[in-house]
Amino acid sequence: MAPMLRWWSLLTLWVAMRWLLPFVPVPTWLLGVAALVALLLSVAWLLWLAKESGRLWEPRHALLGGVIALLAWVGLMRLLPMLKSSFWLGLGMAVRDGCLLTGALLLGTAGASLIRHANLLPPIAVVVTVMDIWTVLLGGFVHQVQQKAPKVVEAASVAVPLPAVATKAASIALPLVGVGDWFFAAFFFALLWRFRLNWRTSYWLATLLVALVLAGLALRVAWFPLALPGLPFLALAVLLPNWRSFRYTAEEKRALAVGALFLLLLLALFTYAARQVR
Repeated sequence: MAPMLRWWSLLTLWVAMRWLLPFVPVPTWLLGVAALVALLLSVAWLLWLAKESGRLWEPRHALLGGVIALLAWVGLMRLLPMLKSSFWLGLGMAVRDGCLLTGALLLGTAGASLIRHANLLPPIAVVVTVMDIWTVLLGGFVHQVQQKAPKVVEAASVAVPLPAVATKAASIALPLVGVGDWFFAAFFFALLWRFRLNWRTSYWLATLLVALVLAGLALRVAWFPLALPGLPFLALAVLLPNWRSFRYTAEEKRALAVGALFLLLLLALFTYAARQVR
């Protein structure tokens, strides 16, 4: 099978699984295990799509495909309220999610074409990581929602569903997790492919780290918050296996240190301002 055909086939299969899996009854005694398997499978599946996007898609084709996918997503958002049957509504929602995922993957791949040197990868990874941590944990949008409406965050989390005691079976879904994470996953892997870095170890490490974190969230481990940023784990998976490939002059190191200090001060200011608004 041609690589591009395999990519489209697995993307279509993911959409089909996301559509049909909730219709499959799962015995309650097996629900926790089945939900975790679905979660881990989805992580490995989506990271593979992100990894292969950077290898298979030309930037201009990825940009065009990403825009078309997002336009299709907008159209489906308008169409879904018209669907009355749960069967067709489930199909529409799965296709909608597939369009959003495709848009994120392809636009992330297209965006990677703007980066001209491998040495830019660590600063970009650090910046998006810090911003993600701030957004989720230190005063950003997700943090504010978590503080003001924790039940909403809990309901939207990847927690394993617990059925009513009287039921003998329940259903599970193939989770999508955060769309922004898949944008940057495709972005990072496109750069790994272009600069001939260690994409293989990065893929398996990213799968392991993200799966472990999501499993902890799904099981509601006591010391886990309701929401955790995903980009720090993706960034670690990208940077750790390739750290020796990045070389900086003394002047570049000083510039990076000054930029990091400025970013931290800016985030501290944003955090203070966000907490004053509450």
